Amino acid sequence: MFKISKSDYVLGVKCPNAIWFKKLRKDLQPEFNTALLEQGNAVGALARSKYPDGVHITDLPWERSAVLNTQRAIDNNAPYIYEATMATSTGEYCAVDILKNNNDGTWDIIEVKSTTKPHDYHYIDISFQKYVFSKCGLQIRDCWILTLNPEYVRHGELDAQELFIAHDASAEMQSMETVASEVERIRNILNGPELGIAISKAKCNKFYECSYKNHCWRNVPPYSVFDAFKVALADEIYAEYGPDLANVPADQYVRQMRSGDIEAFLSNQEICNPDILRQ
Repeated sequence: MFKISKSDYVLGVKCPNAIWFKKLRKDLQPEFNTALLEQGNAVGALARSKYPDGVHITDLPWERSAVLNTQRAIDNNAPYIYEATMATSTGEYCAVDILKNNNDGTWDIIEVKSTTKPHDYHYIDISFQKYVFSKCGLQIRDCWILTLNPEYVRHGELDAQELFIAHDASAEMQSMETVASEVERIRNILNGPELGIAISKAKCNKFYECSYKNHCWRNVPPYSVFDAFKVALADEIYAEYGPDLANVPADQYVRQMRSGDIEAFLSNQEICNPDILRQ
């Protein structure tokens, strides 16, 4: 049985190929971004100072001890639990940045991000967290995404209360039924054979640029239809003519010009017929 973390879940929602590569093609694993991890850890530490006197779970989230220590902190009615970890019987697991005790039998999930506003995949991430903790029997009341305050100006000591902004995530989150369906879909992908690669400007750059793009795009020229055309049109032209601009008829550039974007056309005058500009 494959274990599915919150990062696995987001990747699986993004692209079936990518999650299959991550779990079953270890030879394609991208280099780990330690700088990004260190930045996230630093912001996470600052966020914890906004919610003081909590219990910090320091075990790795895939270790059984992380779940046991989290349950102990819950039983002891801790006001906050940092890196609270739960794992379902079916193999889904995650650590919550900050679990807030509402002192009424319910808890809030607070996801900390080192951005100045929530992004689409942050809502997918926190939806999975709620799914896992709810499935493990915890009653989750509200979910929040904590981001950096772009208007904060430091004067003297750093003020963690002013440094962050909490965003109510409820309106943008996936339903628990949707998460369950997506988890089942991801498991079916992982239990099946390797998929045929189907590249797309929209899909491969959805949320963020995919770490497996170099593998999937290895036969795409350095400057291709994906550079010359806008997202939807690029995918359509790729499906019909392939990635090489030399195979694209000049009238396809007119479609982009008529959509109000002639920059790509002008950058490809050596490939298409400049006389089209006068049509």
